[in-house]
Amino acid sequence: MNAFYPACLIYFIFIVFVFAGLRRYRRKHNDSDQKALPTVSIIVAAHNEAAHLAELIPCLTDICYPKDLLQIIVVDDRSSDDTAIVLNELRRQHTFEHLRIENVSPRYSPKKFALAAGIQAAQHELILVTDADCRPGSKWVRQIVSSFHSDCVAVIGFSPVICRREHLSNILSIDSLAVAALSLAGAGWRKPFLTTGRNFAYRKSAFENAGGFAGFENEISGDDDLLLQRIAPLGKVEFVLNASAHVVSLGGPESIRAWLRQKRRHISASKKYAAGVQLGYLIFHLTNAVIWLAPFWLGMKGLLLLAAKMAADFWILHHTATRLSWQPRWIFLIGWEFMYVIIHTFVGAFAFVGKIRWKD
Repeated sequence: MNAFYPACLIYFIFIVFVFAGLRRYRRKHNDSDQKALPTVSIIVAAHNEAAHLAELIPCLTDICYPKDLLQIIVVDDRSSDDTAIVLNELRRQHTFEHLRIENVSPRYSPKKFALAAGIQAAQHELILVTDADCRPGSKWVRQIVSSFHSDCVAVIGFSPVICRREHLSNILSIDSLAVAALSLAGAGWRKPFLTTGRNFAYRKSAFENAGGFAGFENEISGDDDLLLQRIAPLGKVEFVLNASAHVVSLGGPESIRAWLRQKRRHISASKKYAAGVQLGYLIFHLTNAVIWLAPFWLGMKGLLLLAAKMAADFWILHHTATRLSWQPRWIFLIGWEFMYVIIHTFVGAFAFVGKIRWKD
């Protein structure tokens, strides 16, 4: 019974540590208005995304950035839908490069093979990656490249996930903030470990010097987190807070089951994390689960502990939301809290067994 109180203490130490990281982060600017704009390669790896690509390509080609400095590469990963037809039609009105992957090397997971092909084809030093279901704003590229000062090797951007089901979409929005909070805190402590491939940028030279995807090329996930952890020791990693740099993903899972399957895929990459990061995650999620059990053993005292935990979580999430200028509907916080402990306690345990696919 007394184990609940040490668990709470450890959890709140984590919360204070995260908050301190959030407060510590201050982005170093590269004044892009006074310096020549750099050349940029945008890479999109897509599998059966015909409908999304029809909307994404116009967004990318309409971005407010000199066209002669921008290369857009769409890598079609063995799509069996109308992706090829849609891309050929779009090329009549928009300028971009189309790579077709017919066969994937057995050494690689499909998405990493597609991304590696896109990176190899990239002509420029700065690489921005996003997904087909994302919708970047017109100032996205300018905001991202403004963080690439001389010793910066990678830039992280916020990418909230939404879907067509309103209640689930609100929970996904809060979950996106939770990811951003940990990502931003890591950047604040200069120990970045978490990002999303929907809004991520890095130097091609850093990718190559770090060994690319070697060592985790066959993992379904990890083209973002694992790559970030490999690149980070080569220089500084920045996080762009400006709302103009946000990239909204419209392709969020449309059911709880689909979300659990997606989170299982994401969590599977953590087996390749550094030992210290793995230990931190284990302790954090274990203490979180213990606090959720407190009301069953401690009654009202346990409920107060759980309420205090949720208040601390809200403190972190609200601070992050304020800095990112992204306010979700907080009434769904309790729903997210419940799903969060389910996902990271039970679903996470199955992330390391069985076969996991990128997409069917």
